Amino acid sequence: MTSNTPDPYPPLGGAVLLEWKNLSVSVRASSSHQTPSDNHWYGRPGHQRRKEIALLRNASGAVRSDNLVAIMGPSGAGKTTLLAAISMRITGSTTVHGKVLINGLYVTRTQMKQLTGFVPQYEIALQTLTVAEHLTIGKELPASGNPADFYFQLVSPATHVYEANEAEAAIHRYEALRKAHRENIARKCLMTRYHQAQIIQRLANDSNCVCRARQLTILLHRTALDSCRNVREYLTVTAIFLFTSVVIASLYYEVHPVSQTSIQDIRGALFLTISELVYTISYGVFYTFPSELPLIRREVGEKSYSLSVYYLHKVLYSVPRAFFESFLFIGVVFAFVGFTTDIVTYCCMALVSGAASVLAMAYGYLLSCTAGTMSMAIETSNIVFLAFMLLGGLYLNLRAFPLLKYLSFFFFASEGVSVYYWLPLQAIPCNGPSATNETTACLPNGIAVLEDAGYATSYEALYLNYAVMAIEIVLVHLAAYTLLRKFVRKAGFY
Repeated sequence: MTSNTPDPYPPLGGAVLLEWKNLSVSVRASSSHQTPSDNHWYGRPGHQRRKEIALLRNASGAVRSDNLVAIMGPSGAGKTTLLAAISMRITGSTTVHGKVLINGLYVTRTQMKQLTGFVPQYEIALQTLTVAEHLTIGKELPASGNPADFYFQLVSPATHVYEANEAEAAIHRYEALRKAHRENIARKCLMTRYHQAQIIQRLANDSNCVCRARQLTILLHRTALDSCRNVREYLTVTAIFLFTSVVIASLYYEVHPVSQTSIQDIRGALFLTISELVYTISYGVFYTFPSELPLIRREVGEKSYSLSVYYLHKVLYSVPRAFFESFLFIGVVFAFVGFTTDIVTYCCMALVSGAASVLAMAYGYLLSCTAGTMSMAIETSNIVFLAFMLLGGLYLNLRAFPLLKYLSFFFFASEGVSVYYWLPLQAIPCNGPSATNETTACLPNGIAVLEDAGYATSYEALYLNYAVMAIEIVLVHLAAYTLLRKFVRKAGFY
């Protein structure tokens, strides 16, 4: 490609030179690995600092873009640490001193991440995806595309798309790389007509990035593939989940809903159903971020996608699951227990339970991001969920907690299910054993049952619950995302 206009900048000339001077890497000694006799502090009293362990001392070197360099050494010598320090992928409490320059110019951490690639020392990938799927998704996904890749495609020989299997495709890629190496295309890409200071910024600009909507679509597609490959595991977990609903239904199978003696039984059946439902769904997301944190750190650190997009795709992917499992769980109980309501009431009960399950998932994400590990998240949730369950309405008088009850997803589910079930019941006979007991009040209809429990007595009152749930879901997810971002930035991703 030629141009009649004169170039405003002289040619760069020469290959790109990467230098590192006096690189030193140190980390603070962990208090969990020191003995009482070890002294990891220094300085005068009142101004003491923890000693740091040196991982790398005064490493210097240089490499040109047309050279292949191998770093050799025994295990633990610091080879990976040196590469991570040069590529500026060390974060967190680890301290790095020294200089890293490209053609004698300083580069920022963001620029270096976009200009260089880094292959992790250990495998961090979704095990269910094939190599071709990993390469395809990695090619389409980068949130901050490297323009050098785009320039490489421009100067590369014309390529064709072949209908081939993975082995043939790998051969074509290998031949293309060999041809590119022979023609020294990588060097030609870097010899553009810009000042040295501008070529670095030019290559690091987001001129070939992927929009957030496209990132979201690709991540949802990748997660869907992973779920389809693990469908047997999901079916097993769902079967165990539904077995719990069968147990509940069998315990309340002989309940007669239109009598005074069955009111407490129906209350217990409804509360136990929604408790098991929201408990299970909330606990099901505890392992999500702790198990995927290494993958998130690597891909977010490499600018493959935005952390906010990743979190959003996890939330969106979990919402249909919450409603699907709510309809299944309540459907089993509804079918076996002798409820007198119709299919519309069942749908309303399942919908409000699904909405409460989405809020329970949000709290599950929050506790998972707060603790950082699944075991700590479970220990913390025992205290939090106990308080929420007490505010559900079965154990405490909700009139004494007019505002605090809105923090509990047990309350939203319990009140919603109770209103949809009891409100259509216009008459409950007072004759029977309960009529002879003077200490037992006769509840003549569904409204009286709701008033006795402290719940709302109209459908309009549930609209406020839906609005509060929507606001609470957003706020809890924002808090969880903030904590997740802190954990992702806490350590490096090499």
